[in-house]
Amino acid sequence: MIEALEYEEKPVDRHLLYRDIIAHTFPKRHQDPKARDIFMTTAQAHLKEIPGIITELMDRFGAKPYFFTFSYYAIALTEALEFDRAMEVCRLALAYGAKDALGVGFDRRIEQIAKRKARIEASKAA
Repeated sequence: MIEALEYEEKPVDRHLLYRDIIAHTFPKRHQDPKARDIFMTTAQAHLKEIPGIITELMDRFGAKPYFFTFSYYAIALTEALEFDRAMEVCRLALAYGAKDALGVGFDRRIEQIAKRKARIEASKAA
């Protein structure tokens, strides 16, 4: 799938490849450092291409799909204690009107990340 991304030019087909790579590597991120690296790199690349993908999907289907990438990437960034980046990903999802694939909602996810960041900063200050 990763190799196929090098050659695939159609936005929707690229989206499907990204989605499948992310779905395959996200659950393995804790056990396999290579899967984590692939996940993080793929998530970043997918987010860069989201504008064209969303436009294409809206033209074809008239609706925006769920994007697991936003939710999963925010979770992985939070786990890595990269709170500001995680909240940035959630804000980007909100700007695109993407639905949170995990049902939490990006506004609520931002609040949760901010609370976790505050707790960790408070514990460091103590």
